[in-house]
Amino acid sequence: MWIFEVDSSIGKIQLSNVHLCPPLETETSMGFLYRALFTSPKIRLKEIKSIFTYLKPHLPTVIAGDFNEGNTGYTIYYLMSQNYIDALKATGIKGYTWQWLVYSFYLRARLDHVFSNLDLDPVQSQIIYEGNSDHFPVIVDFKRIR
Repeated sequence: MWIFEVDSSIGKIQLSNVHLCPPLETETSMGFLYRALFTSPKIRLKEIKSIFTYLKPHLPTVIAGDFNEGNTGYTIYYLMSQNYIDALKATGIKGYTWQWLVYSFYLRARLDHVFSNLDLDPVQSQIIYEGNSDHFPVIVDFKRIR
C-alpha cells in the first residue's frame, strides 16, 4: 500500500495505490481453492480498513489498484459504506481489467478498481486492453467538487 499527497491541476489530492491479498492457498501457490476463496476476502477487508488509519479525511482522495476481488466483494461494499464512489461504474464503464489464459480460454474479471471520496467526481474513464500484463491499465479523469 502506498499513500501520496499530490499537487495537481485541481489542487492537493491524496492517492492510495493498493495491491490487496490474492486468493492464495499458501504463500507460494496461487489457487482458487475453497479455503483460499473464503479466507482472503476477510484479509482484504482488514487491509482496506487499515488504509483509513493513514488517510487525511479532509483531502480529496483516490484509492486505486488491484483489489483481487470483483464488484461485489467485502472491500467494495466497505468503500461504498464510507461514501466512496466506484469511478468505472459511475462513468458507465463495464468490462474486465484482468485476464488469465487457462489452456485455450481466458478467465476474465474486474479485479482492478478506482474509488474516490465525495470531493471528486469521476468524469470519464477507460480500460486499455493492451500490454503484456494480466492486468489492464485503467484511466480515470476527475473534477474537484469541493
